[in-house]
Amino acid sequence: MEKINGVATIKLSKSEIELMINSLYMSTTTKIPTEQNGKWKTPYEALLRDLERILGDYREKEQEHRQKISEEEFLEKTVCQSCE
Repeated sequence: MEKINGVATIKLSKSEIELMINSLYMSTTTKIPTEQNGKWKTPYEALLRDLERILGDYREKEQEHRQKISEEEFLEKTVCQSCE
């Protein structure tokens, strides 16, 4: 039988991503005695790593945007001062 993989696009805010990361971290670091010796955590840890990467990318884009805004403001002030 052929395995079918699907992809879903989910829109989340930065705070929602941070909340999910926090919840997954608490879930995966809690010591729960099971017969599986913690193997149940594997998909949750993978999701946690993915969300941490997404949050890192988000923060990087925010920083780039702030730098771009700062450069534009600097250029506007420089042009206006030289015109006067």
